[in-house]
Formats: sequence, structure tokens, C-alpha cells
Amino acid sequence: MIVRIDNKPFLKTVLLSYFIFFACISALAAHPCSTEFKIDTVEQDGIGSIHLTPTNPNVSVIQPQFNRVGKFSGGLAPVQVGDKWGYIDFTKCSLE
Repeated sequence: MIVRIDNKPFLKTVLLSYFIFFACISALAAHPCSTEFKIDTVEQDGIGSIHLTPTNPNVSVIQPQFNRVGKFSGGLAPVQVGDKWGYIDFTKCSLE
């Protein structure tokens, strides 16, 4: 049985609805590198911190490089490594 639809605005609406539906489904699909994190809280010397461990073995975590980091201003941000302060730019190149 073949159904013929002569109502072009209805047909356009249905096709547009299908397009939007499948576009949303593909946009919401999980990226292969996406992951959830296991959250561990650690207290050391009276200071609490949170450690995040990825549950996806394909995801690695970049270890912290700085003790403190300030806000970027004029393309530079102040950073502390140990007892020394310096600046980094947007490429994380250290400027002393």
C-alpha cells in the first residue's frame, strides 16, 4: 500500500522534524574520550583537596604544574612554583 501525501507544508514539517531529531541525537552522543571521574578527598596538614581519577582508561590526567595561578591580564598570568613566582602566557611558556 502506497500512501500519497499531497500536503507539502505537512511533508516539509515532518522532514524538518526528523532532521532536527537526528541532529540532536548525534550532538548528544558521548564522545569516545568522554569519561566520568572517581572523586577522592584527601586531607594533608589540615588542607583538604580533591583528586579526580578518570574511569575511562583512554583518558589521561595532566598533573598540576603550579602551586598557585592568578588571572590572565595583558596575556600573562602570575604562577607560583615552590617559593618562586613567575608568569606564563597562553601557551603555558614560563617567563621569568
